Amino acid sequence: MSTQRINLRLGGAGLTSAMPDLAVEVHDDNLSLTARGTLDKGIELETDRDYIISVTLPDGRRVSTFAKIVPGMTELVLPEPKSGASAPANESDQNLTADDPSVPARESRSVRTAASIANKTAKAPAGRSRGATKPSWQVAGFRGNLLAGEPRYFELQRIEISTPQASGFASGAEVLGAWSIPFDKQPTFVQLAQRDRPILNYAVPIGSGERCVARLVRSAGAGTVSAAESDPLAIDIRLENKNADLLLRYLGNNLMQEVMQSAGSVGILAQDLLGSKFESPIGAAVGAYALLRFGQLDRLHDWTQNLYNSFEWLPDGVVILAEHLARIGKHQEALATLIRLSDRGLPFFLTGLTYAVNRLRQYQGAVHNRKLAGDASAIDKLSLALGRYSGLVDVTRPILTFMGRDPLNPSRKPGRLPKS
Repeated sequence: MSTQRINLRLGGAGLTSAMPDLAVEVHDDNLSLTARGTLDKGIELETDRDYIISVTLPDGRRVSTFAKIVPGMTELVLPEPKSGASAPANESDQNLTADDPSVPARESRSVRTAASIANKTAKAPAGRSRGATKPSWQVAGFRGNLLAGEPRYFELQRIEISTPQASGFASGAEVLGAWSIPFDKQPTFVQLAQRDRPILNYAVPIGSGERCVARLVRSAGAGTVSAAESDPLAIDIRLENKNADLLLRYLGNNLMQEVMQSAGSVGILAQDLLGSKFESPIGAAVGAYALLRFGQLDRLHDWTQNLYNSFEWLPDGVVILAEHLARIGKHQEALATLIRLSDRGLPFFLTGLTYAVNRLRQYQGAVHNRKLAGDASAIDKLSLALGRYSGLVDVTRPILTFMGRDPLNPSRKPGRLPKS
C-alpha cells in the first residue's frame, strides 16, 4: 500500500480558516489509534484502507467521519459541527425527551447545603466573567443512590488546569476549571450551576482504583470575546479507559450509521472491553451496551451475569443483565433483575436509563395483567422515579446528564447563585 497526504477541512463556510490548528486523530476500523496531526497541515494515510477521522473542537466536542482513502484522493471534508450540547435556557427543550413532569415541591435537606459545600470547594469554585461583579458559575459534587435517599455533598478536589490530565486531548479548549474525583461505592455526580440557565447534574462513571477528571469548558461561541463569555458552560468527563471512552463517544454522537459499517470490528472491541470487566468494569459496561445496540448477543456470553454479580456498586450492571435476559426471552428473570436497580441508583449512562424505562413500562402492564409475577407497587414506584429523570435528560450526552437544583426533584428551573 502507498501513502498520500490528505488535506482536511470542516464543512461550513469559513470554519476551517477560522480554526486552523485543531487536533486530528485517526483510528482504523478496529478503533486503534493510527495517526495524529492538525487540521491545517493534513495527515499522511495509507490508501485502500478505512479510517475514522476525528477533529477536536475548542470546546471539547469531536467531529468525526468514516472514510475510505483511495488512490488519488487529496481532500476530505468532515461534517459541519453541530451546535453545542448544552443549550441556553430558552433552547433547552430541543435537547430533552419529554415535558417537565410534576415533581414534589419539597427540596431535599442536602440541597440546602450544596451552595455552602460548593463555596468551600478548592479556592474559587464560583467563576466570574471578565468585568462581571457577580459569580457566573458554581460547581459541586454529590454522591448517593438518588432512587433511595438523600444525596450527600462533598468537596471536589480542584487541580490546576495547566496539567495534562486537566487539559485532556481537547486542544485549544477554554478550560475554566478542573477537578479530580476518586472512586466511591455510591454513585457520584458533578453539579454545574449557571446564572439564568438550568442546573445540570452529570453522572461520573468511575471504577474501583480509578480517578476521573471533570473539566469545566465553554461551548463554542460566535468568535468575539463578548459572545464567548455569554456561551453556556458544560462539564466534560472522560472515561479512564481510553478505548471505552472512544467507543462511547462514537455511539453517543449520532454516528450509529457510520459505526454500523464496521460493526464487526466494533463488536470485537466491545467484546474485549466486556471480557476485561475486572480490569475496567466501566469499560465493560460500555462494551456491553454497544453489543446490545448492535444485537450481537452471542458475544455477551455469561459475562453480563458476572458483571452484575461482581460489582454491586455498578447500577448499569443491573440494566445490562436485565436487557440481555429480556432479549433472549427470559422476561421473568429480567424483571426480577431490573427491580434491583432501586438498590443501586441511576445508571451512569443514558442508554441504561433508556433501557430501564422502556422495559419497566413493558413489564408494568404484564404484571398488572398477571402475565408476569412481581411486586406491582415496587415496579410502579421505580418506573415513576426513573420517569422523572428521563423527562429531563440531555439526550445528546452518552453519560447521564439531567437538570435540577435538587437532585431528587429534577426540573428546568434556572440556577440561583450567590450575589457576591
